[in-house]
Amino acid sequence: MLSALGIEADVAVGHSLGELTALHWAGAMDLSSVLRMAAARGRTMAEHGRPGGTMAGVPADPETARRLLSGEPVVIGGYNSQRQTVISGPIDAVERVLERAEVAGIPGKRLRVSHAFHSPLVAEAAEAFGGYLAEERFQPLQRQVVSTVTGTVLPADVDLSVLLRDQITEPVLFAQAIAMAAKEVDLFVEVGPGRILSDLGRTDTSVPTVALDTDDETLASVLRVVAAAYVVGAARVHPQLFDGRLVRPVKDVDEFSFFASPCETDSDVVLPDSPPPVAAPASVNGAAPTGEPASLVLRQLVAARAELPLDMVGEDSRLLDDLHLSSITVSQVVNQAAQQLGVPPSRLPTNVATATVREVAEAMEALIGTGLAEDLTQPASVPGVDTFIRAFAVDLVEAPTPVPGPAETNAGWQLFGGHTDPRAEQARQALAGGGVGGGVLVWLPADCTPEQLEPALQGARAALTAGAGDRFVLVQHGLGASGLARTLRLEDPRIRTTVVHLPATLDVADRVLAEVAATDTYHEVHYDVTGARRQQVLRALPIDAGRVEQPLGAGDVLLVTGGGKGITAECALALAADAGAKLAVLGRSDLAADAELAANLERFAAAGVQARYLRADVTDPVAVRAAVDEVERLLGPVTGVLHGAGRNEPAALTSLDMDAVHGALAPKVGGLAAVLDAVDADRLKLLVTFGSIIGRAGLRGEAHYATANDRLAEQTRRFGAAHPTCRSICLEWSVWSGVGMGEKLSVVESLARDGITPITPEQGVAVLRRLVTDPDTPAVVVISGRADSLDTLRFEEPELPLLRFVDRPQVRYHGVELVTDIELTAGSDLYLPDHLLDGNLLFPAVMGMEAMAQAAMTVTGRSEVPVIEQARFARPIVVPPHGSTTIRVAALVTADDTVRAVIRTADTGFAADHFEATLRFVEGPVPDGPPEQVADDLPPVPLDPARDLYGDTLFQGARFQRLRAFHRAAARDVDADVATVPETDWFSAYLPDTLVLGDPGVRDALMHGNQVCVPDATLLPVAIARLYPAGSRMGTGEPLRYCATERERDGDTYVYDIALRTGTGEVVERWEGLQLRAVRKKDGRGPWVAPLLGSYLERTLGDLIGTAIAVAVEPNAGDQPELAVGRALGHAADLRYTPDGHAEQVDGLYVAVSHGAELSLAVAARTPVGCDVRPVSPRPVDSGAPVLGRYEALVDQVVTGFGVDRDTAATQVEAALDCLRQVDLPEHLSVTLTPIQRDGWLVFAAGATRVATFATTVGPAATPVVFTVRTDGGL
Repeated sequence: MLSALGIEADVAVGHSLGELTALHWAGAMDLSSVLRMAAARGRTMAEHGRPGGTMAGVPADPETARRLLSGEPVVIGGYNSQRQTVISGPIDAVERVLERAEVAGIPGKRLRVSHAFHSPLVAEAAEAFGGYLAEERFQPLQRQVVSTVTGTVLPADVDLSVLLRDQITEPVLFAQAIAMAAKEVDLFVEVGPGRILSDLGRTDTSVPTVALDTDDETLASVLRVVAAAYVVGAARVHPQLFDGRLVRPVKDVDEFSFFASPCETDSDVVLPDSPPPVAAPASVNGAAPTGEPASLVLRQLVAARAELPLDMVGEDSRLLDDLHLSSITVSQVVNQAAQQLGVPPSRLPTNVATATVREVAEAMEALIGTGLAEDLTQPASVPGVDTFIRAFAVDLVEAPTPVPGPAETNAGWQLFGGHTDPRAEQARQALAGGGVGGGVLVWLPADCTPEQLEPALQGARAALTAGAGDRFVLVQHGLGASGLARTLRLEDPRIRTTVVHLPATLDVADRVLAEVAATDTYHEVHYDVTGARRQQVLRALPIDAGRVEQPLGAGDVLLVTGGGKGITAECALALAADAGAKLAVLGRSDLAADAELAANLERFAAAGVQARYLRADVTDPVAVRAAVDEVERLLGPVTGVLHGAGRNEPAALTSLDMDAVHGALAPKVGGLAAVLDAVDADRLKLLVTFGSIIGRAGLRGEAHYATANDRLAEQTRRFGAAHPTCRSICLEWSVWSGVGMGEKLSVVESLARDGITPITPEQGVAVLRRLVTDPDTPAVVVISGRADSLDTLRFEEPELPLLRFVDRPQVRYHGVELVTDIELTAGSDLYLPDHLLDGNLLFPAVMGMEAMAQAAMTVTGRSEVPVIEQARFARPIVVPPHGSTTIRVAALVTADDTVRAVIRTADTGFAADHFEATLRFVEGPVPDGPPEQVADDLPPVPLDPARDLYGDTLFQGARFQRLRAFHRAAARDVDADVATVPETDWFSAYLPDTLVLGDPGVRDALMHGNQVCVPDATLLPVAIARLYPAGSRMGTGEPLRYCATERERDGDTYVYDIALRTGTGEVVERWEGLQLRAVRKKDGRGPWVAPLLGSYLERTLGDLIGTAIAVAVEPNAGDQPELAVGRALGHAADLRYTPDGHAEQVDGLYVAVSHGAELSLAVAARTPVGCDVRPVSPRPVDSGAPVLGRYEALVDQVVTGFGVDRDTAATQVEAALDCLRQVDLPEHLSVTLTPIQRDGWLVFAAGATRVATFATTVGPAATPVVFTVRTDGGL
C-alpha cells in the first residue's frame, strides 16, 4: 500500500513478532519464507512454551517497574516507552506485582497472551525455534533495520538465526530502537492493526508519528499517512485521491509546520491566474456567466434558499452546520451556482454539504478556468452513457404497403437511362401525372456495368440544377448506384430521394409511383420476383459470438491487399497471429523507400508471423497473378484473402466525372475480381473484404466511393453464395480514428461533430476477431457507432413498450443504446408529494431503479427483470413542488446480458450522472440465505410504524408507508412485516402504470425501514452493490417480511444486506451492500419512542467508549426481565441468577437488566456489564448535608461544565455510583468525569471501569429519564 502511494521507508523497526516483518522488508527473506517462519514460531511457542505464564502492562518507566518486581520471579519483557513497561512471568507472580502497582496508584493491566513471552519461561521454545532456524537460509540485509532485540542498527551480515532465537527470551527494546531510528527519519508510520505503537512512539520522540491501521474499515488512516508524508516531503499525492472531493488550493510556502493546516492558518488564499478558456465562456445551458464572484453568487443563492438577509450568509458560514441547509438543498444550490458561473456540473465535487461558502466558491473559481469547451456548451448530439462500436447485420425486412403523402401539383420529370426499356418511359409518365411534383428519374439496367453508371451521375447532376424539381428517383436491380443516390440525399437534403430495387418481371409504373408518393426525405425499397416488398434494416448483432470457429490455422496463407499499413495492417496482423497463418502482403509502395511499411513488417516478425511483401497494383490483373504465383511458390497455396485495397479522393457530385468513378471502382471492385481470378477460389477458406459505411449510407463528397463500396458488398455476398465452404464477409467500417482514410483525409473530427462515432484501432481489431471467428456472421456487416446524421440508414426499431420512463426517446439504437427524456411533475408522478423532504420533492431512488430497469428492458427487448448491480445515487434529483424537472435516462448495452444506465437532469444540464447502475439479465431464482428471520419466540416489538415512525422519524408519505410491524428492531438488525398495495396509483391516469420491478412502495420500505437502526438521523440511499428484484412477485398483495443486517459502517455510512420473503419463507428479493448515509441528525434529547432508544444507546455507547454492547429498551416489562434481555439478544432468553442477585451468562454473554420509569433496560456483552434506568428525581430541600456525600462535587462539575440542570446531573451521578456499587471496586478508588462530550451524555471512570449515562425524555409526556450502562470492555 505504501509503495503504491509512492511512500518508501528509510528504516524499519519491528516490535516483537514484527521483527520478522522488518527483516522481510529489508530483503533478508521473501514473503513465503517470512510466513513460514511466523507459523513455525507460533507452533514452537505452543509446543514448548511453559504454561502458567502471562504478561502485563505497567504505565510506568522501567526503573519504577523494577522496584515493583522486587523479590518476584518476574522480568521486564518490553521497554515500550518511558510511560509503559511490559512485565512477564508466572501468573500468580504477575498478579502480585499488579496489586503492588495498584496500591502505589499505578493501574497495571494483564495482557491477553498465551505465554510469558520474552522471559525465561519460553527458553525451551527459543532453543527449539533456534534449531528450526538453523535450516533456514537468509540473505544479507539490503535496507536499514533497527532491531528491538539489540536496540541498534543491524549489520548487513548479522546472524539472523541467532538474533531471532534470542528475540524470544530477550526483552523488546522498542523505546531504545525508536530513539535510535528517530535520528535518521522525519516521520514514523506504524503499519499493522490498531495504533498502539504510534501512541508509544509519540511518548519518547518528537518525530511525528501516524498509523496505517490495517483494521480500519475506512480510508481515514491511509489518507492520514499520505497527508503526513506529503507535509514532510516524503511523497506526492495522487490526484485520484481527490476524485469527487472538495479541493482547496493554497499558495506555496517555503516550509510546512507539521499538523498545522495551511487551509486554516493562511486565510489569504491567492489562486493562480486561470488560463484562458478554449472557447467563449458559457454556462451549461448556454447562458453566459454572470461575471460576479463565485462567493457572491453562492451567497445570494444560499440567502434566497435559507430566507436570510445576504449579510447573514458569510463566506465562512458552513452550509450544513451554520445555515442549517439540508444536504439536498446544498446540492441544488451548488448546481444552480455552477450554471450561473459556467462550471460544468460533471466536474463538481459531490460532497460539499459540510464545506463553507468560501471553500465551495474557491473550488468553483478554480474550475471556471479549467473547463473545456465541450464541457461548457450544450453538445449538438444527446450524450449517452458512453460511446459504442457495434456490428450490425443488414436485413431485408418485409414491409407493408407505403402510405402516400399529400397530393402535389404535377410537374415535369426528366428521364436518364432506360431508353431501350419501355417500362422506364411508363414510369416517367406515371410520375408526371401522379401528383408527386417533379424531378429526375434514373433507370439502370439489371447488374449494370461500371460504364452503365453514367446516367445515374448525369441524373444526380440534373437534380442539383435549379428548376429540376425536388425529387430524385433511382430504379435498379442488383448492382447499381444506390451509394450515389444516398450521397445525393446528404449533399442536398432538400431533394427527396427514392431508390427502388425492382426485378424485370414485375409491373413498374404503379409500384414506383407509390414509393415516390410515400417519400418525404429518403426512401429505399426492395421487391423480389414474387412482389414481396422489403426494406433494408440494420440489426445489432450479439456482442459475443454464439459459437467460435477459426477459419484459418497453421499452414494457411492469408493474402492481403491494400499494402501493409493502416487499418489493413492492424487487422491482418491480428488474423495471422490468432490463426498461426502466414501473411502475403500486396501493395504499390516501394519497400525500400517506405519506412512505415518496413516497420510494420518488422512488427509482424516480432509477433511471430511469417510475412512476405510483394509489390503489385491490384488494378493490374497481370501483376496480381504474377504476385500470387510468387506467394504460392514461397509460402504455399493461398487459402484466405483480406481485401483492403481502396482509393478515396472526395469530390462533390457537381464536380464528379466518370474518370473519378472508375478510379474509385478499380481497386475495390476490379481489384477483388483480379485477386479472386488469380487464386484457386475453391481452396479459399476465408474471404474478408473491407467496405465502408459510406457505401451503405452515402456521404457528402463521396458518391463514387459510396458506389464502389456498395458494389463491393454485393460482390462479396455473391462469391460467398457460390462458394459455401469459404467464409465470406464484407465488413463495412465506419470511420477509424488514428489510422485509415478518415484520418488521412482529416474528416474524423468533422464526422464526430455530425454524430458519427469513430472506431479506435483496438475496437476495430476486437470486432474483426469476433466476426471472422463466428461461422454465423452474415455476408455483409456494418461496424459503426452512432450515425445520427445519416438519415439514409434505417436501424431496427421495434414498437416501444408502454412504460412511464421510455416515452420520449432522444436516441435509439435497438439492442445497443437508448436515451429518453421524462418530465416529472407532482401532477403526473403522484408519488412525488409522498417523498417530500425539507420542502423538496425528491425523485426516489426506487423510482430511479425502476426507470433504469425500464430503459434496460426496452433497449434489449427482454421481458425478464434484470439484476441491478453497482447502483449509485450520487446526486439527488429534486422536483419543484409547483414546477417540473426533466430527467434523462440513458442505457447502453455493454455485454449481451448487461446494460449500463444513468439518470441525468436538466438542473445540471444533463452533464452529471445523478443515478447510475449496471443491470444484468441472468437466469435463475433469487438466491436464498441470510439474513434470516428471527424466531417467533418473542412478541412483536411494541412499535407502531404509523404512529411511532411515519411523520417524525420517517418522512415518507402514504404511498410509501408500507411497514406494518417489527419482529426485531435493533441497532444492526431489522425483521419487519411489509405490505404490498396493488391498487396504488403511482402515475396520473393518462400515463402507463406498468412497473417492471414491482411495488416501489415495498422497495422503499426496505430502505427506510432500516431507520430503526439509526433512529437519530435520516438515512438516504447512497449505493447498492447488488439487488435481485422480485418483479411481479412484489405486487400481488401477499404478506411479505423483510430482514436486514448491518454488514459494516464507515462514519455516517451504513451498509446492509436484505432479504425479502413470502409468508412461506421463500426469498423473492435480495439486496447486497445497500449503503445508507445519515443526514439531518438529531441531538438525542427526545422525546423518544421507547423501542427506538435501544438502537441509539447501543450505537452511541460504541462511539463514545469504544464498547460493543447489545442494548434494548422495552416499555412496561418490569415483571418480564426475560423479555427485555431477549430483545437485546434477538431471541427468547431464560434468565437465571447467582446467589448475590446477578444474572448468569446467556449464550456466553454477560447480561444485566434494570427497571424504572415504566421501562426496562437490558444490556449484553462479552465482559461484565451493568445497567440502570430511572426517572430524573427532584433534589430534596437542602437538609444541611450533601445528598451524595463526597461525590456532590461531581454534581457541581456536571452542572457547571456541561450546563445540565441540577436534578438531572444528580440523577446521572447517582445512577453511575449505583452501577459501580454492583461490582467490588476498592473503596479508595476515585470516580472521575471524563472529557467525553455529547448532548445528554456523561461518561465516568473508576479505574478501568467506565460508566456512561444518558439523560433524555421518553414517550408522549416527554418524561425525563436517565439511562446508565457500566462496562469493563466489550465484544
